[in-house]
This record gives sequence, C-alpha cells and structure tokens, in this order.
Amino acid sequence: MELSYQDMIDDLTHFKSLGANAQALDRMEGFINHSFFLMNKYSELERQVEQLNAQVLQYKEIIFGKARHNGQAQASDADLKQNGSEQTSTQEETNQANTDEPSSTQNNEQAPSEPKGHSEENVSQDVEAKPPKSSARGGRLSFDDYANAPIIECQHPEHKAGDSCPGCFLGTLYSIDPNKKVVIDGQSPFLATRYLLEVLRCTLCGMIFKAEAPVDVSQKYTPAAKAVLAYLHYGAGVTYYGIERMQLTQKAPIPLSTQSSLVESAAGAVFALTNHLALIGRESDLIIQDDTFVRILELINENKTQNPDRKGMYTTGFVFKGEEPFVLYISGRQHAGENFDDIMSGRKSITIPTRVADALSANSDHEAVADQGKCNAHPFRRFRTLMSLFPDAASRVLQIYDQIYDNEEHCKQEEYPPDQRLNYHQAHSQPLMDELFEWARSLLEQKKAEPNSVLGKLLKYLLNHEDGLTLFLRKAGVPIDSNEVERMLKEMIRYRKRSLFFGTIYSADYGSRYMSLIATCHMHQVDAINYLTQTQKHEDDIWANPGAWLPWNYHQNLVKEAA
Repeated sequence: MELSYQDMIDDLTHFKSLGANAQALDRMEGFINHSFFLMNKYSELERQVEQLNAQVLQYKEIIFGKARHNGQAQASDADLKQNGSEQTSTQEETNQANTDEPSSTQNNEQAPSEPKGHSEENVSQDVEAKPPKSSARGGRLSFDDYANAPIIECQHPEHKAGDSCPGCFLGTLYSIDPNKKVVIDGQSPFLATRYLLEVLRCTLCGMIFKAEAPVDVSQKYTPAAKAVLAYLHYGAGVTYYGIERMQLTQKAPIPLSTQSSLVESAAGAVFALTNHLALIGRESDLIIQDDTFVRILELINENKTQNPDRKGMYTTGFVFKGEEPFVLYISGRQHAGENFDDIMSGRKSITIPTRVADALSANSDHEAVADQGKCNAHPFRRFRTLMSLFPDAASRVLQIYDQIYDNEEHCKQEEYPPDQRLNYHQAHSQPLMDELFEWARSLLEQKKAEPNSVLGKLLKYLLNHEDGLTLFLRKAGVPIDSNEVERMLKEMIRYRKRSLFFGTIYSADYGSRYMSLIATCHMHQVDAINYLTQTQKHEDDIWANPGAWLPWNYHQNLVKEAA
C-alpha cells in the first residue's frame, strides 16, 4: 500500500503527541520532504523528456520525411488472403521458371493488396500512373549490367538438345534459358611484358639480324597505360606515391617522377578537347557554377615571397546544360565570376544566358550579362541548422521547401519538358514561395525577429535574393538549386583531400582539364579510360576536328574507322 505525503506527516504528528524523540522526528520529516521534492522533480523531468522526444520525432519527419516501416510495405495476412489463390499460384509458377533468380519470398517482398476505399473513380488514375522505378532485385546487379565483360558459353559435356532424356528415357531434351553466372577477378592495373628478341650475327661479314616483336615495342608505356594512370590519379584520386608503392609490390615498377611526365605527355588532345568544350559552353543558355579552394604550391610560394595583392586560389566548376551537358574545371587565382566572364567573352548568341549559383559575391561578381538564378538548397540547409534555436521558424521554412521539392520530384518522375515543368511550378510552387517571402517580410516588419540575430540575417538573406531564388518560377529550364555542380565539385575536393595540392600552375591547368573530361565521361556513362586511350591514338584528328571526338560522339568515329 502506497502512503501519500499527508499520511506520512500525520503519522509523524501522532508519534510526537505520544512523546517520541522530537529531534529524530524532525530529521525524519526533513527526509520525507526532500524525498517527495526529488520525486516531483523526477516526474517533471520525465514529462519534459517525453515532450522533447515528441518534438525530435516531429523534426525528423520535417527534415527526412515520414519513416516507412516494413509493416507498411508488406500486405497483412488478411489482405493476402483477400487476393485469392490465383495470385499465389501465379507467383509459384514465376519462381519455378526463374530458378536461378532469388524469389520474392526470399527477399521478403510481397505484392501489396488492393488498398481500402478503392473505387471506380480513381481506376483511370491508377492505370495511367507510372510504375515505380525501384528494382525488385533489391539493388543487386544483373547479368546484363556487365556489358563489357566477355561471355563464355559452356556446353553440357554429355548431352545436347534433341537427345533422349537419360532420366526417364521417354522425353527429349530441349534448350531453355541458360544459367547465368558472373565471376569478377582481380589484377594489377599495369601489366608489364618482357620481350626477348633474338639477335643473329654472321660469323663472316658481321651482319646482324633481329627478330620482330608481335606488337609495337617502340614505346615503353602504351596509350592505355597512360590513360589508366591519368584515371587513377585524377578520376580515382590515387596519389602518384600510392601507385608507385603498389607497382613495386607487383614487380612492375613505375617511378613517381615518371608518372607525372607520362600524364603530361598524354595531355595534348586533352587541351584541344577542353578548349572546344569552352567554346560550346560560351553559347550555352544555362550554366551552373560554384567555387572551391585549391592548393597550388607555386602560388603558395609566391604568396610567401612576393606578397601579391591577391592570394586566393580557387577551382571553379561549371556544368553547361544544353543538347549534351558537360563539365569544366578551371583552377588558378581567378574566382568563379571572373572565369564566367572569360568563357562568355565573344558570345555570339543573342539570347541572355542563365547562370545559377549560390549567393557568394565571388559567383555574382562578373560583367557578362546573364539572368541570375540563386540556389534554394542553401537557405534550406541554413534554416535546418536553426531547429534547436528557432524551431517554429525553421520548421515552417523546411515544410515549405519540402513541398516545393516534392513538386520538383513530381516533374522529374513525369518527365515534364521545361515549359510544362514551369507551368506546374507556377501553379503549385508559386503560392508556397509567395507565402515564404511574405512571412519573412512580416517577421522583420513587425519586429518579431531581431534583425542582427541569426534568424534575422537569414530572413534578410531570403528577401535580398528573392529574384534569384524565384527565377525557376519565371524562366523555363532553370533548376531550383546548384546541387548538380556541387556534386561535380566533390570530384575536385576528393582529389584535394588525397593529393593535397598541385605542384605548378601548369599542372593545375592540365589536371583540371583531365578531370573535366573524366567528369563528363561519368555524366554520359562513357568508359573514361577507353576515351583517354583513343584521344592519344587520334591526337592529330582531334586537333583538326575536336567536335567529332567528344565523350558523347567519339564512338561514331571508331565505328567508321573499323568499317
């Protein structure tokens, strides 16, 4: 039986009336008071923790979306029974026909039953809805994903199609779909081959006769070896020292000092191709750009010895959107705005291009005429950092942007053309953006937010860049943010973290050009190693006509050459 606080105090009073030790009873009363005080505080803290947990869950849903539990993705037993036995039998037949593939039962994937409340009014919507793009293979790669792997056909050693069945002696064997297996082996990226060419000399006249090698051995390093070296260093971020150590253990050494010379010697066609890409980019109508810092030892030493007025070093990343998108990196003293001016100089197109970037002055400081689009991901991320300080204001902004990005995802899934995407955003995202800026303006005007506080500065950031942040609502094809170029800049950031620096301005130049072609190959899902190999073999053709040897069309020349 639990005793209340009042019951305990009444008992102590009763003991005092009976003549018990008053001093001991007073100490007991103090202990009881302190205990109940702590219990009340504990209960209060417990309630506060529950409230905070509820807020955390709410913020998680705002930031990351509602969690999807496994139980929601699977149908209940009652729903599965409602589907009838026909679905079960069909699934069993499918599993039996694909014995080599994992069945849906093994992957814990079951077809959901018909949702409740399904009426004839939304049947047409369900029929027109596109199927989800998620793969039923659970992310595993299929046999056809290894398109460049050679195929070795293995015949049965004892039987062939048309033979009598050795099991029942009644039926006849016939071919069905083969059992498909993929084996991935490993090897060194560089394979050295030693040739011993026989040499004969006449005993009388001394004439020498040399054997011919089956391949061209005039160059020690083949174009393919240089291409692999360039890709490992610039595409994968492996340092020259790391490559040297790996090759030493493989007993096929490539000295560190040799590697840089090899990559530089293969860069002739790279200059021609990137110069041509810059000319194409000059006429592009949509450019997404951003900056990141870079280390160049030559410029670092110049900063220490000559103390120049400008000491910064930057790598500018450009993503040019057009018929064929591509990437360009430029490393040096100039910031993004100055590099944008250099590329746009001599532009022949009379249309005004669109430049999308963040709101840094380095991006906006340029003289070339362009419509200025601003990145909406930056205010989204900044407000997300205020969830602990200003939860109400931050959650409101995040909810608005969440709906806007849902609208953008809808446009991507439906594959809307630029004009239709613009109309959709104007109908669904325009009211949200208007609400956002009206809310920010009212907070500042009504002095509900301190102008110099973190929240006040972010609100002024929104209002100062309202035109740029809403350009995607006025001009077709303008992206909501500059995330695409930021993803491309990660290639340069990974290189910087691993190799730390470029040695000279020249090495930073051709290194950025290499990475531009590699990133463009990745964008078009082209084999960058093969592409860099072909650029060396056809360097003269590339200088004569670089537009025919770009990552998205060079295969056409190889086909003509083979024919």
